[in-house]
Amino acid sequence: MPIQFRSHLPRYIISTIGAATDTVTVAGTTLPVSEDICSLGVIIDRRLTFESHTSGVVKSCNYHQRALQHIRHLLPFSTAQTLACSLILSRLDYCNAVLYGCKAGAIDRLQRVQNYAARVVTRDVS
Repeated sequence: MPIQFRSHLPRYIISTIGAATDTVTVAGTTLPVSEDICSLGVIIDRRLTFESHTSGVVKSCNYHQRALQHIRHLLPFSTAQTLACSLILSRLDYCNAVLYGCKAGAIDRLQRVQNYAARVVTRDVS
């Protein structure tokens, strides 16, 4: 079935919908509108600020960085680099194109995570 725009939908299917509403009525049933949705691992909020997405990525990366930092002295450089790339940098790279035009503060938080990963791998943690 092809995608239809709102203007082409029959009135009995969608009777109330709007950007500022908290509910949507579909076929006579009122449904709540969620503040955030998760699609393919990306958390999208109403205002498209991606604050909750970047917070989740930073939280996940920091967890893996702390774990890597605890065992770093036992690993050779190449193994530490591989672990950092697979556990931390892959999370930063996944779907980063959706962050284009995002606030600078969100991008700075992700940049700090990447810088800290480099410090953990090179044992330059201060």
